[in-house]
Amino acid sequence: MVIDTSWRGRRVFISGDVEFLGHALVNELIRQGAEVVVFVPNRPTGDQLQADFRHQLHLIYGRTDNLFRLHSAMAVHEIGVVFHCAAALTRDQSAEKQELATLLQAAGLYSPHVPVVACFPSSLDHQETEVGHERLSVVRVGEVFGPGDRRGGGIVSHIARALCRGEAIGDWDGPARDFIFVRDVATACLLVAQSTVPPRGGAWIFRSGWSMTDRQMARLMEGVWNTRNPELPPFPRPDNPRGWQPNHTLREALSETLAWYHDLVAAEDHPTRRAA
Repeated sequence: MVIDTSWRGRRVFISGDVEFLGHALVNELIRQGAEVVVFVPNRPTGDQLQADFRHQLHLIYGRTDNLFRLHSAMAVHEIGVVFHCAAALTRDQSAEKQELATLLQAAGLYSPHVPVVACFPSSLDHQETEVGHERLSVVRVGEVFGPGDRRGGGIVSHIARALCRGEAIGDWDGPARDFIFVRDVATACLLVAQSTVPPRGGAWIFRSGWSMTDRQMARLMEGVWNTRNPELPPFPRPDNPRGWQPNHTLREALSETLAWYHDLVAAEDHPTRRAA
């Protein structure tokens, strides 16, 4: 995979859901040589990040509604780009909107020129999270899955845990929607941060093209887990901003996801072991 040297040495600030989407963003930025500052809500999350990245990042502890704490963190570390990773649309959107508004206010106090990129998972058909701001770039994606989703709110997480424990995966029934790998979402966010021309309609919409129902996803995951070579449906190549396409195939994404959940479930069921 090509490394974009334009991120080398740049100081980046990440807030919001730093356990899942933010975790993937940290990983990609460190890989590309950026200096990463993560705004962390609590000690367990910070300890997990430090363990995963072996002290290659800076942690700032605080609440996302603390304007002074956010502003001082940006100023002390001389931040060049701000990322906010929103939680999926299952949480209270008024709280999410307020957090983003406070972050934008802190960024404005710090510098009138620093760009802010906010990513909203599971938001392709929603607009209520929009916060109008000239320096804000909004990224909208479908249902995000992949390593790091310890809270397990999505269908992929439920199926992966069932497979790892030898449980029946059930007969899931949900509408078709665009599933997207978390590591690919991270590269889309970086692309947006480097773009100076906003898209039509105000939001950057990225699709993987992997549109499936819950039942289709469950059968594919079961086939990958059982080391079969399941036949993948013919997914059309989506038309995304600036020609962006996923870096991973669906098979690669599911294999990596299931391997991660295998280790996580082993650690949960046998506390003497620990998931990477």
